[in-house]
Amino acid sequence: MTPGSSFLRAGFAATLLRAAALAIALLVPASPARAEPVTLSCRTEAGPATWTLRINYATGLIEQIAPTGKPYSNRVAKATVSPNAIVWSINQPSSYLTGDNVRHQTTEHWEGHIDRLSGTGWIQSYYQSLYHNAPVNITCRQATQKF
Repeated sequence: MTPGSSFLRAGFAATLLRAAALAIALLVPASPARAEPVTLSCRTEAGPATWTLRINYATGLIEQIAPTGKPYSNRVAKATVSPNAIVWSINQPSSYLTGDNVRHQTTEHWEGHIDRLSGTGWIQSYYQSLYHNAPVNITCRQATQKF
């Protein structure tokens, strides 16, 4: 056996090990960048109105949070989350009560868009058979550093 052959075998084994490690690393899916939900505080430029939104990047779920700390039942939607934006739109059955105590069935619409780079966006919600609100422009400040 020549002195160089053990060196070649060791080099070959190390190369094989590196290749196997690389193959495993490529096969294992990367974990989501943001596994825990993030809470954003959003407000309008014109007034004191505020919205608290919780976004779960792992599931794509966005919720509007009430002052009690719990999500509004009619403000939960599946969002499309990209590196640049969070976009959602949902229609759901709802009802409203008129002044003469008559309950009307309708569809409630809730949608919005947040630019993840600037923190600006808009939100709107309305009963489709009753009226249509114009979108409200908002600016969202990070409640955590994970936006």
